[in-house]
Amino acid sequence: MHLIYVAAKFSGLQSNADRAEKITAALNRHIEGAIFIAPWLPMVRHWVDSGDSRARGIALDLEAVKKCDALIAVSPLEGGVRLEWDLAKNKLNASVHGDAFDTFGDLDGYAIDQIQDWVDDLGAF
Repeated sequence: MHLIYVAAKFSGLQSNADRAEKITAALNRHIEGAIFIAPWLPMVRHWVDSGDSRARGIALDLEAVKKCDALIAVSPLEGGVRLEWDLAKNKLNASVHGDAFDTFGDLDGYAIDQIQDWVDDLGAF
């Protein structure tokens, strides 16, 4: 079972957190062989997104990425998502997948099949 970090744009908008939570739940419901986590969600819902709390949140996120087998970005690669993506891509023996989400969109049957194939291929770790 692979542990996969879900990276998504927040930008201070709770609607973005709602969408990321929905996508994370859908990934866990539909994809076999993996547990998808977004440990940043509770922080953005309850912490101020600036100053020391934002810096601490990003530091915790990056530590969480290091513990995962892979990362999937479900929004554009900017801000915190870019930091998480770059860490996973450059520092870990991890796979990074974002092709199914070129915009911050919902999962459809094609995306589910594509992601399932990707998770199945992670068996090479």
